[in-house]
Amino acid sequence: MSAELDEKWAELVAVGKAKWVQGMLRIAPDPAPPPHADPWDDGPRLERYEEDAPYIEGWSDGPWYPVWDDPGTLGCLVGQVRTRWGRPKLVAYYAPLASGQGWYVGDRFCGDRDYPVVETPSDTEAEALLRALEVAP
Repeated sequence: MSAELDEKWAELVAVGKAKWVQGMLRIAPDPAPPPHADPWDDGPRLERYEEDAPYIEGWSDGPWYPVWDDPGTLGCLVGQVRTRWGRPKLVAYYAPLASGQGWYVGDRFCGDRDYPVVETPSDTEAEALLRALEVAP
């Protein structure tokens, strides 16, 4: 699933429907550590996105992808969805609706019916948010 989300993210960034914002956690699949890292650490590169971060040769180069289960990243995606749709009450939620059980993005009104922006349920919160960005006006 992550590969599909990574691909969708790259497409949305390329067409201007999504963007990296301060606070998103990102990962580079290349395990090469930065010059200042522990030489025994050969895990994936992780960092919080910073708009004005200094460039470090071999570390700052991508490709970079969001960490899809990070709360900060998900919050940044919710903010982008609300901005793109111009609807400040949009949220991602898990619900068994008439069209199927899964993740949706929509306005949550107490006592009223939910109207998701995408009718088809998603398997994950991140997928639902990316689909909402994809179909945003």
